[in-house]
This record gives sequence, structure tokens and C-alpha cells, in this order.
Amino acid sequence: MSISWLSGIISLIYRFLSRHTRVIALLFFAIIMLHIWRTLYIPSLDGPQHLYNANVIVQLLTGNDQFREFFRINPVIVGYWTGHFLLGFFKLIFPAWLTQKLFLMTYVLGMFFSFRYLVNSLSPGKVNLMIYLIFPFIFHFYLALGYYTFSMAVIFYFWAMGYWIRKGETMSWKEMISFSALAMGVFLSHGLVFLFFISSLFLYIVITRINIFLHRGKPCLKSIFRQLWKTTLSLIPSLVLWAIYIRSVMVINSTVTPAEYSFRNQVVMLIRIRQLVGFNHEVEAAPLKILFILLVILGITALILFIISHLPMNQGDRDIELDGKIYAWTAISLLFLVAYLFLPDRISAGSLTHRFGLFFFFSLITLLAFQPIPKFIQILTVLLLLGITWQARENQHHFMKALTSDIKDIRTMAPYMKDGSTIVSLNASNNWIHIHFPLYVAVDKPLVHLNNPQCAGQFPIIWNEERLPECLVGVDTYRPTDAPDVSGQGRSREQVDYITVFFQKSFWDNESNHYWHEILNNHYQLVMTTPRELGALYQRIDSTKYEKDPVGDHSGLQ
Repeated sequence: MSISWLSGIISLIYRFLSRHTRVIALLFFAIIMLHIWRTLYIPSLDGPQHLYNANVIVQLLTGNDQFREFFRINPVIVGYWTGHFLLGFFKLIFPAWLTQKLFLMTYVLGMFFSFRYLVNSLSPGKVNLMIYLIFPFIFHFYLALGYYTFSMAVIFYFWAMGYWIRKGETMSWKEMISFSALAMGVFLSHGLVFLFFISSLFLYIVITRINIFLHRGKPCLKSIFRQLWKTTLSLIPSLVLWAIYIRSVMVINSTVTPAEYSFRNQVVMLIRIRQLVGFNHEVEAAPLKILFILLVILGITALILFIISHLPMNQGDRDIELDGKIYAWTAISLLFLVAYLFLPDRISAGSLTHRFGLFFFFSLITLLAFQPIPKFIQILTVLLLLGITWQARENQHHFMKALTSDIKDIRTMAPYMKDGSTIVSLNASNNWIHIHFPLYVAVDKPLVHLNNPQCAGQFPIIWNEERLPECLVGVDTYRPTDAPDVSGQGRSREQVDYITVFFQKSFWDNESNHYWHEILNNHYQLVMTTPRELGALYQRIDSTKYEKDPVGDHSGLQ
């Protein structure tokens, strides 16, 4: 009687949750949106670069001729355009801090709905609370690094895989165009994720076909051929552009570097889900340990149920199509796991090891989400995921709040620089996430920042080799970050108007900065020190671009 009563309660709760999935989703969204809006900025490693290049795109589109001397749109169609396009679109209308929030809100919505679309494609018509497994994985390590385009690519990966699973068997010409557009979306977001997508799709097609052949005998070769040529034809445009892009990238940087981690360390990092740590593992570890245990329990449960469904007495109830999907996503998960353990950490692009690891978890939660997990475990999973998501965001907020204060301090320099000025930044911070923070000073004004590392050729914006001026600090030539050397070519000359110093005390105390000490002492004058004294702004002594009383311009005082 008690078991029957408990079963009834579980069924009642499950029906309630199944009928109110929007409410559950809103709870998760509320946690994440609060995380996004609690601080003015969402600090990250590469985020400042993306925000500054969004500003560059806006300046180029609106006809700023000075920016056209320094920058141009990359003629090679690169695999980073989606994030830059979206940030640039928002930046046309909004300031940088709001642009970043709108971008991240779009990303969060895209991650959930694309994952749900993929899971519903694998198990059509079935209510499954396991779709909420995606929420703890939305704010992953690479989002904390500011790898926005890589993160956006995951949305197109889920979406394109789900679309092929739904339409791939019998694609019409219209559906082929739609699938081709989704594949192009993967490529335009990130070249590496496009490779992940092609590999995953290939494995899915091969394994599901083999499964059908083993259980149903001789396959229909005409049907297979029709499916393959339609899929291949749909992928040709993105494959061609991807090949051109990869060739271009490998010319710029073909470095291959093995992973520095031992096999044991890689296993430990996987168990700790290091791929979700944004700032500090010790602080962020607790909810991630619970998440890993939850995934283990779900995996064991799914395996036991799969074995039971394949016992001799249940042979007549087997779902051959579901088996094929399970085999396929198991293989995809193993593919990324093997890549995580054995492939190099750098092949032109860097930090590959944890990207493989992240996609292993994406594949794993996909595998778990479309399987028939018992109702009471699904209910427990939703409750645990709400707690994990809340605690993980709360843990990161501590770091984001402190880093936002650093950003605000840097931004106070912006009103003291006149539009059209050129800037060089000197950064003496030993914090890895501070590397590109000086770019925040130029994210909302038409200021040419010469320390822009995303102009080397792999990204949508590159240095304009044909018009790039020879830049000078004092009487010495200054070569912008990763820019071609144009000294001695008879180019026009551009004096660097401002130099910003970040962590100025460390900068002046370090004798290895003697060259820059001399430059600042002989050719520049101090304009202001930031309120928290983290930064200092220096103006070229003979410059007329400094307004001692910047009236009406408070764009740096967000």
C-alpha cells in the first residue's frame, strides 16, 4: 500500500512538472539572467577584445576614415563571424555594457532552445525533464574565457544535428537549403566546432544505418544513396569555405603543441568537470562534484534500463530506432573523450583539450536526455539542477563583482581622450584575466587601440596592410600587436596620442620596463590617475587632443 501511495505521489508530481515545463524553464532562466544583470560587466579574458572589435565594425560601417586606415574587414570568410556580427549589431544601438548583456541573453536562450530541439528530435512526442541538464553547462569555462564565437557555435551544432535527425531521411530541396544554412551557421561561428559537427553527423549516419542493417537485413541502397547525396550537396558550401579558412589559418600559425597534462590529471579534471570552472576551482568545486555524481547516477540508470530492455524476455518490445540513436550518441561521446585524452592541446588554435572535454559532456547529456529515465529520478534531477545552477552562478559572482570594479576603474580614463586618438596600453597585472582589460577604455568611443590581438588574420577584422600608418611613440616606431611591419616604407606617420598604464605601481617598480619609463618621462605627461589608482593615463606632450575639462562626455563612467 505504501509503495503504491508513493508511486501515486511521484506520478502526480511528474504530471504537474510535465504540464508546467515553461515555469521550470523560467526558474532556470531567472537564475542565469540574475547572474548576467547583477554586475555591470561580465568579465572574461577575451570579452574586451570582442567588445572593442564590435566597436571597430561599427566605425567601419559608419564610414570612419581613420579606422579604415588601420582596420579592414577580412576578405577571407572566417569561422568567427556569428559572434562578431551579433555584437556589432547590438553595438550599433547600445553601449558596450548593454551590448554584452544582450549578446549573452541571446546566447543563453539559444543554448536551451537548441538543446531542447535536438533532444525532441531524438525522442519526438515524449515529455522529458532531462532537457534541463543543459543549464549547468551554459556558463562553461570558454564563456569565462570570453570565447563568444566558440560558445555561439554550440547552438548551431545542436540545431543542425537536430534538423538533420528530423529531416535527413527525406529532405526536400527547401529542407536542403535550410540544413545548408544551419551548417553554414556552424562554420561561421567556429571552424573547430564545424569539424566537430561533421564528425558527429558522420558517426550518427554510419552507426544508425549499420544498426538498421543488422536488424532488418538488406538495406535499401536507393534510399541510402538519395540521403547521402542530398546531405553532401547541402554541406558543400560550408565545406568549401571551411577548407579555404583552414588553409589561411595554417599559413598564419601551424603550431602543434601536445597537452601538458598527465593522463591522470586529465581524468581528475574530467571528474571535477574542470570545463565548467570559470575562475577558481576551489571556490567553484562543490556544485560541480554534485553534478558529476548526478551524471554518474543517470548514466548507470540508463545503462541498467538498456540492458534490461535487451534481455531475452523483452526482445519483442525493443525499439530498433532508439537503439541506433543510443549507439550513435555513445560513439559521439567516446569520440570526444578519446580526443580529450590523446589529441594535442594546440593545432593552430589553442586550448583544445578542454574543448574536447566540454563536447564530451555536451554529447553525454544529449545521450542521457532522450532516454526513458524513471520519473522519480527525473524529478530529483530537476531539483538538483536548480540548486547546482544557482550555487555555480553564486560562486562566480564573487569574482565577477571584483573584476567589474577593475573595469569601471579603467573606464574612467575614457572621457579624458578625444575622439580619433590612438592608444597604446601597458599592462603590469599578473592576473591572467586582466590581459585584455585595457581595451575596455575604447569600447564606446572612436579610439584606435593599437593593442588589438584579434587582427592577425584568423578573425573578421584585420589590420589594413595597404593604408596602415607608421606609428610612433616619441621618436621610435611602435608596431601594433600582430600587425605587419610598415616602418621605412614611406607610409604616413601617426603619433600615439595616449598611453594607458594598468597596475601602474607594479609597472614603475619593475626595472625591466626601463624603455617605457624613458618614453613616458621624455615624451608624455600624466593626465589622470584612476580613482582606485589601478591605472594612469599619459598624453603626448605636444598633442592637442587632450581636453583638460572633458565636458558632457562621460561614456567611461558607467
